[in-house]
Amino acid sequence: MRSVTVVWSSLLLCGLPATAALPNAVVLPDPPKSIHLNVREVLSMPAGNRLAVAEARRAELAPELEKHAFDAKVDFAERWKAVVLVAQLKGPEARVFLARARRSPEWFMRNAGLVAYQSVLPGEVAAVAKELLTDKALVVRSAAITALENHVDSEIRELFWSEIDQPRNFRKKQGLWTRPQMLEILAREPKEREATLFLTYLRESDPRMHRHAVAGLEKLTRQTLGKSGSPLDEKRDLWLKWAARPENSQRL
Repeated sequence: MRSVTVVWSSLLLCGLPATAALPNAVVLPDPPKSIHLNVREVLSMPAGNRLAVAEARRAELAPELEKHAFDAKVDFAERWKAVVLVAQLKGPEARVFLARARRSPEWFMRNAGLVAYQSVLPGEVAAVAKELLTDKALVVRSAAITALENHVDSEIRELFWSEIDQPRNFRKKQGLWTRPQMLEILAREPKEREATLFLTYLRESDPRMHRHAVAGLEKLTRQTLGKSGSPLDEKRDLWLKWAARPENSQRL
């Protein structure tokens, strides 16, 4: 039994799958119950192996993983993985645990909670993401935008249009990446009467906004200005000139 234990410990530490072939074609489908699995060893494995091993020892590992996730002495990357793994193990039953994570004062816990919601509670993602759209952490806001891109109804559109200009999405008067991130999503299926909004961001100095503003205007007007290979600056100038004409301004 000692030789089997040594082999399994080596497999776990190396991150090999539980069905990895051993010398002499010996295959061990699950770690022997006599081996104590260290949470940190499990979390160091590749994602697929991590989940497979954790599922095989769910009763033993789930409580330890929950403690690990909220242990302030643990590295944030381990805690992030622990949150996601707990959710994968418990499924919808992780709702209370994830609610605690998304209200954590630590940004990476809120981020991990949102990612986990998408995996095990997809029906609640939009509500959670809308809440985190105004989070104080840029990374969390960006993750919330990504989570909402497949739920863009009229309410989300209004939220995005409003959030683009909020002070939290600027730093030292420079727009943060969440602004073009939202504008790109809005430009995918622009709605009537939004042309003036796209023109607003076309007039900004931030070139990251120009590409998506042009895309929105092209879809709304069903026309392309300039050649397909024209530089973005040239297309921007053409659209600004187009908007300045009286006959076009009436269409906006």
